[in-house]
Amino acid sequence: MHVALVVVVLLRLPAVLTTAPLCASDIDCHLNGVCVGGDCRCDPSWAGPTCGRLNLQPVNPAQMGYVKRNVTSWGGNAIRGDDDKWHMFVSEIPDGCSLNYWNPNSQVIHATADSPAGPYTKVAVALPSWAHEPQLIEQRSKGPNRFVLFHVGLGNHTPGPVKCGPPTPPAPPPAPPPASLGSTVHTSASLDGPWRPVLGPFSSSSQPCTNPAPFLHSNGTWYLRCIGGDMHRAPSGVRTLT
Repeated sequence: MHVALVVVVLLRLPAVLTTAPLCASDIDCHLNGVCVGGDCRCDPSWAGPTCGRLNLQPVNPAQMGYVKRNVTSWGGNAIRGDDDKWHMFVSEIPDGCSLNYWNPNSQVIHATADSPAGPYTKVAVALPSWAHEPQLIEQRSKGPNRFVLFHVGLGNHTPGPVKCGPPTPPAPPPAPPPASLGSTVHTSASLDGPWRPVLGPFSSSSQPCTNPAPFLHSNGTWYLRCIGGDMHRAPSGVRTLT
């Protein structure tokens, strides 16, 4: 009978293990913090070992903004009204369609809530299809142009929406006609409407003005940034954006 002899050799490990530095410069911290001694010290709004994660608070399931079961929605912003309620204008894709049918099905709906976080309840359709990417701004002056709503599309049933749902999804819809490209501006004296077009559709020199991002300066000048980097400016009101 043979007995195998097993020899175990233990290697002596160093008492302290060293780790590689996480950063060599602030760029390694995504410019959301500073690099100090190889570690990222994040700004308050950022977190993670390299400051690449937003430092968000936990989500309250009871406050989820605008949520409607089995209906797709997109984007939107909210402002506080004279009734102390919060009013949100958001894209909604009706007729059982997914976000793939945002064009031509998106419409802008008006929803309200008691707090800015929601939950929001749908009040009405502010603009019918096709209207998408709404951005609402309130002007300090009262009158028929107090509330200004920027969006993509015309918001006048052009083109009409398609129907989706079982048993067989419809074929992808055709591209909208050129008249519905670019951004449109609607104004109203009330958050409840009616909304009337004052400008649109307008486009940049090279492409339609989509994803409109408006800003109203304290001196009354309007600025509007479009996707692709084009900037529009209007010192005398939204009617004259150039």
